[in-house]
Amino acid sequence: MPSNRLNLKKRAANASLAAASTALGSMKRRIFNEGEAEEGRIGRYRSRSYRKKRQKAGRQVDYKDLEFEGDLRRSIQVGARDDGAVIGFTSVHSRRIAEYQETERQTGKDIFGLNENEIAKARRAFLREYRRTN
Repeated sequence: MPSNRLNLKKRAANASLAAASTALGSMKRRIFNEGEAEEGRIGRYRSRSYRKKRQKAGRQVDYKDLEFEGDLRRSIQVGARDDGAVIGFTSVHSRRIAEYQETERQTGKDIFGLNENEIAKARRAFLREYRRTN
């Protein structure tokens, strides 16, 4: 394989990692700091007992932010693939929690995908890194 092709592949892989990392940071901030789904608020904590548990632990209860001890937040990470990068959960348990939070019983909202703003930021990060990498 010609060296310039390898260089392009390496540049694309590096740019993909930069884009995924940018998107991940924005997505985590939206979900866990701002309590936002892909569109609109995630919702409210409806269970009185869970609200009390959160208050006792010093956590906010004004809106649902899916943050208690940080396990779910920490489990969403960027992973490298042969041809780029992916964002995913590091455990089946965390993935199941995320899936359950998106069910009609909980929120009925898409939470753990990227919204348009996050996609735009990831595109800019990809292009910036691709152009920068030699």
